[in-house]
Amino acid sequence: MTPAVPKQVVDGGSTVYNITPDAGKTTYILPPPSGAACSGTLDTGVTPNTYTVTPVTADCGFTVAFSVEETSSVTGGNGTITPLGATGPLVPGSNSTVYALTPDAGYTPVVDGTCKGVFDGAANTYTVTDATADCTVIASFTNDPVTVTSSTSGGHGGIDTTGTINLPNGGSRTYTFTPDAGYYPMVTGNCPGTLVGNTYTVSPVTANCAFNVTFSSTTVDITATVTGGVGTLTPPGTTTVAQGGGQSYTATPGGGSVTVFEDSSTCPGVRSGNVYNVTGATANCSVNAKFVAAAAAVTVTTTVPGGHGTVTTPGQDGAGNTVLAIGDVRTWTVTPDTGYIPQVQSSTCAPAGTLSTTAPYTYTLTAAANCAVTFAFAPVAGAASIPTLSEWGLIILSILIGLFVLGMRRRRMI
Repeated sequence: MTPAVPKQVVDGGSTVYNITPDAGKTTYILPPPSGAACSGTLDTGVTPNTYTVTPVTADCGFTVAFSVEETSSVTGGNGTITPLGATGPLVPGSNSTVYALTPDAGYTPVVDGTCKGVFDGAANTYTVTDATADCTVIASFTNDPVTVTSSTSGGHGGIDTTGTINLPNGGSRTYTFTPDAGYYPMVTGNCPGTLVGNTYTVSPVTANCAFNVTFSSTTVDITATVTGGVGTLTPPGTTTVAQGGGQSYTATPGGGSVTVFEDSSTCPGVRSGNVYNVTGATANCSVNAKFVAAAAAVTVTTTVPGGHGTVTTPGQDGAGNTVLAIGDVRTWTVTPDTGYIPQVQSSTCAPAGTLSTTAPYTYTLTAAANCAVTFAFAPVAGAASIPTLSEWGLIILSILIGLFVLGMRRRRMI
């Protein structure tokens, strides 16, 4: 648009702006973000388009916008979407399109693409409202569906998709959060997901799940640092998150290296591949990683098959595997349930590690080769066992039977 700067106009006068849309686009004049809107006439029949503002009797403004287009398609067959193909031109930020999804028998619709909207599972429709840029609606149909239910509460922000959507078993979905200034997202729920900034990716979804996002102005800082070797940790440096929330960090090793998340990391979290998922960060904390040659890396696996306690260390994955550099001295936190004490049930590690004898319990090992340690948690000697309700029932029943037998014998003796 020319001119693209504010213009001074004689009171009661007029001014003309030239507007050149890209091929296939339509020009629209919308109100300004703030202040009074200008009155004028848009002519799209000439090249360039013109917008004549008249009469100008006070300060005013306007916004030039260009049409958007939604494109729908189907991948994999087993159903249809209507309308199919291009829908538009649409007024940016002021539009609504309802897509009807018709699955074949035994199939369930799944909606993907860049157009964000609301899925109605009862009616099998997907409604896109107020699209501000060209986007896509990609429909597919699955005979093995799972659902993801998203919601937000507490105000101070929003989410691009709420409600229940379908996914194929093992599928994924990315959600975008829009917090108010000074607020940060915190996600709770049972979906397997990673949060990076304001983007939350749920993957892989193998069972129905749900999550809720709230926005908080109470924050903590997470600092990510590469302490050695060749590789990167993303996002780097210090990231501010909601207190009690988290952030996912992706390590990218270079030159055939592998990632070791160091025990100097103070953020609570679990490793998944080269991703460190920080959750429940209630204070400022750190994620520290180094990169070592594959030949110099080993994996130590800790398991607790009998339960009654946990064994954890920074950088451990959900199966209890911890990648270490040969020669690393690593300490695990050993936390028994109340009334139990830890024991090393078996170990293939050489040299063997050391389990502390008093609480708080720790297990320290010098990494030399791939190995495994199995822990058990035994009841504290002399601890009184409190009967359960079912055990009390058996005790009372035994007493009643004994009294009955005793009474019968006395009758026979009389």
